[in-house]
Amino acid sequence: MPRLHVVNLFTALDRSERTPLGVFVDGAATPEAERQAIAVDLNYSETVFVDDHDTMQLQIFTPTHQLLFTGHPLVVTSWLVRETPGSAPEILRPPAGEVRTWAPPGSEGAPSEALTSTSSSST
Repeated sequence: MPRLHVVNLFTALDRSERTPLGVFVDGAATPEAERQAIAVDLNYSETVFVDDHDTMQLQIFTPTHQLLFTGHPLVVTSWLVRETPGSAPEILRPPAGEVRTWAPPGSEGAPSEALTSTSSSST
């Protein structure tokens, strides 16, 4: 069963308000025909499905439709995949095309105040 990572974006200092974003790093395990329904059920601003770790092909869904490109889900996905040992994507491939990634030298494994995965669960 695919694992859902939930990352809270735009979080208030007291954590009273936040915008959750869902990422399935093992998105290939979720059939494409089911992805929109999962995004509706989760009701997050966006839900990302990483289809292939070698090519970093991915899809992004809102509760109403699929997106070709959007910035903050790609930043979060790049960070989350980099947290996987042995994985450091240089390019992400959403439907709109290639997007280069970047991380400061020596940042591997360093938690980010702005991007901290707050929960993980199975759907």
